[in-house]
Amino acid sequence: MAISRKRKMTMKKHLSLILILIFSNCFIISCGDDATGNDKSSGTDPDTSLNQDSNSEINNDSETMDTNDTGTEDTDSNTGNDTDNETASGILGIIGLKENDHGAEYTSGRLNSNYNVPNVEGTWVRARAKMALKRCDAEDPYVNGTWPSVWLLGTDSGEPGYENQTDWPGCGEIDIIEWIGTHDDTNYQTNQWGEPVFPVDHNDPELVNYTSGPEHWHTYGVRFGADTITYTFDGEDQATKKYDDAEGQTSKIILNMALGGDMGGEIAGDFTQDILQVDWVRVTDKNGVLLWSDEMDDEQTTKDNWFPHVGFAYNNEAQYYTNWEEDNFKWHDDGTLGECQ
Repeated sequence: MAISRKRKMTMKKHLSLILILIFSNCFIISCGDDATGNDKSSGTDPDTSLNQDSNSEINNDSETMDTNDTGTEDTDSNTGNDTDNETASGILGIIGLKENDHGAEYTSGRLNSNYNVPNVEGTWVRARAKMALKRCDAEDPYVNGTWPSVWLLGTDSGEPGYENQTDWPGCGEIDIIEWIGTHDDTNYQTNQWGEPVFPVDHNDPELVNYTSGPEHWHTYGVRFGADTITYTFDGEDQATKKYDDAEGQTSKIILNMALGGDMGGEIAGDFTQDILQVDWVRVTDKNGVLLWSDEMDDEQTTKDNWFPHVGFAYNNEAQYYTNWEEDNFKWHDDGTLGECQ
């Protein structure tokens, strides 16, 4: 917090009094982040000049990276008043690339949280993210073949790093947001799986309308009820679905930049890269108390919070998920990357 310099005092007791007042004021206002997971920063960045082309690459070098965050943060994790104009201050880019690796034509990244989300009424999982780069001058502004998503998978799944007890879909899956590159910018998809272990509205996708396209910041979430889940978008409730007999179930959060596959479809011939950008992920309880978060401000902290899925994508040998490769995981602070000016 910036504190204006006080005029010099000649008396030592006056100086001591001023110092006491300054430190007291800092604690009353709260210096820096608070313990409830409120916004990381506030204010506006004066540099808004960059016109970011969708084929431009993220650069981790802070000396060459332009910072173009705009707007003021006003998300409150205790109230759920999410908006898409808060300032991003530390962003993880999960990048899908056209490059050969392990015989695959494309590489990308998928992260699984070490944290286990409890299926307790009122638990709310949210991620502030951009799902795509917009190709500003292209006839088709969103490249075909991409399938980025934020989702939950039961911790009893048989996948590496999980408990290896229950085959999919019995372990449970909740798709908070699936963006399909072949779609336009009007909606995205949610879905869930769970049978035969516990009944859900199985494979019953729900479309949620965008207020602005996937290249802009939005907050995607899901909140657990007693026997339901409710999808949220920018803090507002969307579809509510059945999620019965899952008491005691826990899930890991997944951040996934998929390419091709069953839903992504054929990857466009002119594809070079696309990026899932994540500003933060937060989990709160029914009272709005922060249970867990990753603000994506620090590379090592994020690596401690997540583990990568390494290997070929499910039912898709054209894509290979890498192990924290720098080409596929980059931190940056360009809040307008992927948007058109």
